[in-house]
Amino acid sequence: MNASNCSAGENDCRIPATSAAIANRCSASSLRRLGLAVACVAVLFLPAIGNAALSAGDLDAQTLERMVADDPRAAVRESEAWQAEGLKNGDKAKQLRALRLMVMATAQLEE
Repeated sequence: MNASNCSAGENDCRIPATSAAIANRCSASSLRRLGLAVACVAVLFLPAIGNAALSAGDLDAQTLERMVADDPRAAVRESEAWQAEGLKNGDKAKQLRALRLMVMATAQLEE
């Protein structure tokens, strides 16, 4: 019986549902649930994704900052050792890293 054929006194007026309509409705609902699940998982892993996005320079700066925060005097001694090693080997990158650490540590000690 069609909804347009229902009279006011009939209680058995149903909207006809075909298997295609049910399949479309289920797939749309499943897609919404899947999208919600993917969004929830993405939110859970957002902090990990943020750390992965840090560059090598940022990670190096964090390491140096951590060394200075833990013990600035030990960081000064470490930077002096790196500076001597860099000069001995001709490693300009090590010399630069040693100078960065020295500047950060002395600034911390002056505060």
